[in-house]
Amino acid sequence: MVETKFKKGQAPWNKGLKGYRKDHIVTDETKRKISLKNKGKISNNKGKPMSEEQKNKISIALKGKRKSDEARKHMSISKKGCVAHNKGKITPLETRIKQSLIQTKEIEFNGFKNGFNRRFRNSSRLKIWRKSVFERDNYTCQDCGLKRGHIEAHHKITFANCIKNKNIKLTFDINNGITLCKKCHRKKHTKGGKNRCKKM
Repeated sequence: MVETKFKKGQAPWNKGLKGYRKDHIVTDETKRKISLKNKGKISNNKGKPMSEEQKNKISIALKGKRKSDEARKHMSISKKGCVAHNKGKITPLETRIKQSLIQTKEIEFNGFKNGFNRRFRNSSRLKIWRKSVFERDNYTCQDCGLKRGHIEAHHKITFANCIKNKNIKLTFDINNGITLCKKCHRKKHTKGGKNRCKKM
């Protein structure tokens, strides 16, 4: 029987060859056999973080490379009709905080940056919280009694403090909200240029 197992120091059969052979067609039976053989196998680099040196090598190798128009066309056709794995799913706040720390390279979370903060404030979950606060207070400012005017939902313990202290539940707690008109809301936030909102 011929020994086919790869040995250390042995040159691979495809060394120096670029891409796949055009005349070589992998049959469905071969694909099925490869699939069955690899089933249940764990990748040797699973869970291992990539070193900075490896990342730099990959970055240099891919820099300036552009896929051909034909390859781009094939990719476009293959993905047509495919639904994104995360479509309709809401990313958890813990994940968003982790992503923010990676992007900003900060050790401690100090609130989302403008773009991210704006997106989160306009999220469907916060809109539901806002509507619940308005319905409970009958769309009336709880300070001056203005009804159905320009009203806003105010966090008693500020939104920024809730996020900073990772108290996610409090951010969407209806008891931490109060309905105020625009004028009264501004008063709650400032007095002599200082923030008047409660801290945790």
